[in-house]
Amino acid sequence: MKFSRLTLARKLILTMMATSSTALLVACVSFLSYDAIVLRHSIADHLHGLANITGENVAAALTYNDPKSARLVLEALRAVPHIVAAQIYDGNGRSFAAYHQASSASTIQLPEVAPAPANRLDGDRISECDAIILDGEPIGYIYLVSDLQEIHARMRRFVMFTLILIAASSAAGFLVAISLRRLISKPILDLVDTTKRISREKNYRVRAPKFAPDEIGLLVDSFNEMLGEIEFAEAALRSAHQESELFIKSVPSILIGTTADGRINRWNLAAATVFNASADAVMGKPLQDCGISWLNSQPDKGVDSWFGIEGSEKREDVAFEKNGQRRFLGLTIINTIYIPGGETRGFLITGADVTERKVLEEQLRQAQKLEAIGQLAAGIAHEINTPAQFVGDNATFLQETWPALQAVLQACLQLTVESAAGPIAPETVAKLLQYTEKADPTYLLNEVPQAIAQALDGVQRISKIVRAMKEFSHPGSEGKCAIDINRAIETTIAVARNEWKYVADIHTSFGDDLPAVVCLAGEFNQVILNLLINAAHAIGDAVKGSAGSKGTITISTRRDGEWMEVQIRDTGLGIPENIRARIFEPFFTTKEVGKGTGQGLALAHAVIVKTHHGKIWFESEIGKGTTFFLRLPLEQAAVSAAATS
Repeated sequence: MKFSRLTLARKLILTMMATSSTALLVACVSFLSYDAIVLRHSIADHLHGLANITGENVAAALTYNDPKSARLVLEALRAVPHIVAAQIYDGNGRSFAAYHQASSASTIQLPEVAPAPANRLDGDRISECDAIILDGEPIGYIYLVSDLQEIHARMRRFVMFTLILIAASSAAGFLVAISLRRLISKPILDLVDTTKRISREKNYRVRAPKFAPDEIGLLVDSFNEMLGEIEFAEAALRSAHQESELFIKSVPSILIGTTADGRINRWNLAAATVFNASADAVMGKPLQDCGISWLNSQPDKGVDSWFGIEGSEKREDVAFEKNGQRRFLGLTIINTIYIPGGETRGFLITGADVTERKVLEEQLRQAQKLEAIGQLAAGIAHEINTPAQFVGDNATFLQETWPALQAVLQACLQLTVESAAGPIAPETVAKLLQYTEKADPTYLLNEVPQAIAQALDGVQRISKIVRAMKEFSHPGSEGKCAIDINRAIETTIAVARNEWKYVADIHTSFGDDLPAVVCLAGEFNQVILNLLINAAHAIGDAVKGSAGSKGTITISTRRDGEWMEVQIRDTGLGIPENIRARIFEPFFTTKEVGKGTGQGLALAHAVIVKTHHGKIWFESEIGKGTTFFLRLPLEQAAVSAAATS
C-alpha cells in the first residue's frame, strides 16, 4: 500500500520509526567510516614500522650481497598474517629477494623495479615502500603488501552490531510512537470526523473540539472560525436565494430554465399562468414535450432548435395553443455558459405572452391606416368629383339634345314606312326637313362624339382612382405574398395625389430588374403612403408663402445584391439634428395638433424591421431635404417561390 493511502496514525508511527532509524543509521555509518579511516592509518603506520625493522635486518644481506639471508629474514614475516607479499630491492632498484604468502603467491605481482617510497591503497590491499638506510645512505628498498582483512572483519562486526541496534531502536521507537499516537493524531482525527459530519449533515453550526494550545489547536481555531464565516455566508446565501426565488416568482415575465438537453429545471409563476401548468407538473420534463401545444410553422425555428443556440437569440411570434386559441410568445433564449460566471451549459428562456400586444398593434395599424385614409378622403372626393362633373355635364348635354334627335329619327322612320307602302306624302318630307333643321345635325355631329369621349374619359379616370384605392386598401392577401414593388408604389402615388399635387411634382426612377418581393402588401403600401405624406408636408412647409412654387419628391427603386431598396427623397426643410434620434419613437411628432399622431414612422419602422426583417434609415440636410431608405430582403422571394413550386 502506498504511503499516501495509509491512515494518519500509521503515517505518524512510520515517520517516527523512519526518523529514529535514519538518524541511528547515519550515526553508525559515520562511526564506521571514521573507524575504517583510523584503522587504515593504523595499518599504514604498522607497515611503516615493520618495513623499518625488516629493512634493518636485511641491511647486512644487502651489504654482503646475500639474497638467501634476505629471504630468510623475509620468511619471518609469516608470523604477520596480514602481510601477503614483500620484496627487497638493491641500491639500483632491482629485485634482490621476495616473499609471498602461500595463499596469494599467484595473485600478487610485485614490481620489477622499486617504486618510489610511499604508502599506497590499491583496491583491497595497502602497500608500503621505504628506503633501507645504512650510515645515512640508501643501500636498497623494502616493499611490503598487506591485505585489509582486519578492516573488513571489523566492519562486518560493526554492521551486525548496527543492524541489531537499529532493530532494537525501531522496536523501541514503535512502542513510543504507539504511546504518542493518541496525543498527536486524536485532535486531527476529531477534526476529520467533524468535517465528515458537516459534509454529511450540511450543518455549519458544528464545531471541532480543541485539546491543546499548540499548532493543531491553532488549526482547530482557524477551522472553527472558518465554519463560523461559512455559517454566516450560508445563512446570507439562503436568505438571498429565498429572496431571488420570491423575486423570480413575482416577475411578470416568463422565466424558464433548462438543462443542456432541454429538460426543465426552473419554472416561475408567470410561466405557470401563461401555460396553465404548475412547476411540479413540468419539472424534469423536456420543454418540447411538457404538455404545451407548440405550433411550429417553421421546423428550423421549433423548440428543438433552441438548444443549439450559442450566445442568445430572440424568437418573435412563437405560437402555441391554449384553451383552443392560438396565442403568441416573444422569447429570448440565452445559453447560460456565456453568462459571466456561468460554468455549466444550460438555457434560460425569458419572455411574455404578446398575443394582446399583437392584437393592439394590429388595431393601431388599422387605426393609423384609417386615419391616413380619412386624411385622403377629401382629396379623393375632389379627384373623383372633377371627372364626375364633366361626365355629368356631357350626359346632360346628350339628354338635352335627345328630343330634337328623337323627332328627326321618328320622321325618318315614318318616311321609311310610307316609302315601303307607296308614294311618300309631301307633308312627311316637309316635317323631316323641319325637324332636321331644328336639330342642327352639323352641330350634333361635332359635339356628340366629343361629349361621349369626354364622358368615357371621365369614367376611366374615376375607375382608375377607385381601382388604386381598392389596391391600396385591399391588396388581395392578408399574408405575405410576392408583389410588384413598382406597381405598389404607383398605386400609392395615385391614392395620395391630392396630398402632393399642390406642393410637389413626383419623379420616379424604377429599376427594371426587380423581382417580385415577398411582403405584406397592405403594410408596405401603408409605409410608402406615410413617407409620401410626410414628404409632401415637409415640402409644404418649405414652399409656404411662395405662390406657385413647388418642390420635388423623387422615388427610386433598385436591386442591391440580395436586397431591394426604395429611396424617397424630398426637397423639404430637412430634419433638425436634435430630434433625429427620436424620429422612429411612437407618438413623437413635430406637426401641429390634428395634423399628425406620431405613429406613421414608428409603424413604418415596425413593419420594415420587425415584420419583414429589413432596414429603414434616413439622411437629412437642413435646408435641402431628407431621403428615406427602405430595404427588404429578396431571399424571402426565393423561399416563397420554392414553397409554391
